[in-house]
Amino acid sequence: MRKVSILSLILVVILSFTGCSKYENRLYSALEKSQKINSMESDTTITFNLDVEDADERDRAQIEETKRAINDSKFSIHNKVKQNDEKTIVNAQMDLDMNVAGTGVNTTIWVKSDTSKKVPLLSEVIKIPTVVSGFLPPEQQGKEYLVYDFNNMMDTNAKSTMDMGKLTSASKEMQSKLRNFARKYVTKFNPGFKMVDYKGKEKIDGRELAKYELKLEDRELKKLVRYMANDFLENEEVLGFIKDYANIMIDASQVSKLEGEDTKADINRDMEEFKNNIPELKEKINKFLDVYDDVQLLGNRGILIEYKINEEGFIVSENGTIDLNIDLEKIEKANRQLKEYDENEEAMVRPDKKGVIKLTINYNSEIYNINKDMDISMPNLTIENTMYMSDLMKPRVYEEPIEIKEEVVIQEPVVVEE
Repeated sequence: MRKVSILSLILVVILSFTGCSKYENRLYSALEKSQKINSMESDTTITFNLDVEDADERDRAQIEETKRAINDSKFSIHNKVKQNDEKTIVNAQMDLDMNVAGTGVNTTIWVKSDTSKKVPLLSEVIKIPTVVSGFLPPEQQGKEYLVYDFNNMMDTNAKSTMDMGKLTSASKEMQSKLRNFARKYVTKFNPGFKMVDYKGKEKIDGRELAKYELKLEDRELKKLVRYMANDFLENEEVLGFIKDYANIMIDASQVSKLEGEDTKADINRDMEEFKNNIPELKEKINKFLDVYDDVQLLGNRGILIEYKINEEGFIVSENGTIDLNIDLEKIEKANRQLKEYDENEEAMVRPDKKGVIKLTINYNSEIYNINKDMDISMPNLTIENTMYMSDLMKPRVYEEPIEIKEEVVIQEPVVVEE
């Protein structure tokens, strides 16, 4: 389990498939270097701001209630991760403090995984929040921890169709393929605009940090989606990567060699059919994007993320804003227009809906103690304080007590012959 920031994965995908400027390359290198971290701590805070304009007055009461619930919400996360050099043994702890609609929820989650063995081990321990404990079954009342033991769950459920040892090996192979795939494409694609700017240096606690800003406005986001969608469909190597993934998953499944070969043959036929349908698919995608080109999806601030990188090349701070703008009336108008393009397609048109939903998501994350020694201690689990997910998944039999007050004798009817 590694620390993954909210938009880092998205950024990796974007930067992996776009021609990078020197600043984008530096940021991509820092994101890639983060995968080499063996231990770290982080503190993350997420807040929301919702506003609704031009809505139907009949919905006003519900809107105000929803606004209060969302605007008062806050998530605070403290994360600790420790893993070996091979990234096969991972211990992690996440302290989560949530305030949702005025209700506080506090919990801690511990994760242990070991994929170095033939049969991988994965377990997760969750401290049961107080607000949830009251809803537990009667026989589980008073329990403090919920344990999700992957291996135990596999034994409890029907026999898995996957060989977990092969699946783990396949996962490592796909990660390696994905990294090579990204590196190969990082200099090939060019959406036609710059996403990352260098914002100078800043000294914090005696450390000199380089600042980079990622910015995507509404028009740029749509341009990027169009570019990537069309390029992916035309690119043989992208389709080859998808095919490799499917074949690796088949090899990891517990099917006979004949079944595996038949499935691979089906995949080859499906891929060829997909290739033949690419022109039609591209036409539909571009029509969809044409129609939505004038529908604003991002607010004036768009997507804005500031990264701070230390002298060792690690990202140590991330501060982001996602500004969404959802105009219900314009979206319904676009859906009607799409329906006109394709009479066989039923668009979800609700002309009575009005209003512009403005949702802003703000988050910040500080990363520290990178590759430092740290201790992650699991809680002391006992029969008295622990419940297992596998027990909850077992079918429960309910038997109503039968009360017998007295013996009832049923006699055969007497037939009287005339």
